[in-house]
Amino acid sequence: MSQTTKSGRPVKNTNTLTINELIVEYLSTKKDNYDNDICYLKIVDPAFRAKLKPLFSLNDEGLLKIPIWATDKMEHILKVKAKFVNNTQEFVKNALYIINITFEFYHMEQTDIKGYYAKITKVTPSTPPPGIEIEVNENN
Repeated sequence: MSQTTKSGRPVKNTNTLTINELIVEYLSTKKDNYDNDICYLKIVDPAFRAKLKPLFSLNDEGLLKIPIWATDKMEHILKVKAKFVNNTQEFVKNALYIINITFEFYHMEQTDIKGYYAKITKVTPSTPPPGIEIEVNENN
């Protein structure tokens, strides 16, 4: 069976979930308490609930840790370690990107913590970032 999927449809496997073409806005990169660079991205994809439904359905009891949370403004923030971002260009603050993301299952047996961490496998810049206008010089 082929591992290719349609846009936004994950491969059936509970250890690894792949989501294609998720639209996000880059917010910032900060260091955590363990000196890891963490990228924060706001999910702005209008179809994100359908695309991420397989991940949320695995966590229906709320016991798994996932790197997505809702803010008090009902925005959804994605947290990814920078070392798991396959990106050749610099992120631009407030710019839109289309990403392919893989969520991989982990289980720390000593503390019995289970969850998913995220790896961004592909980053494609989207349309020009909001608030940036492209000037056209008609004199040349």
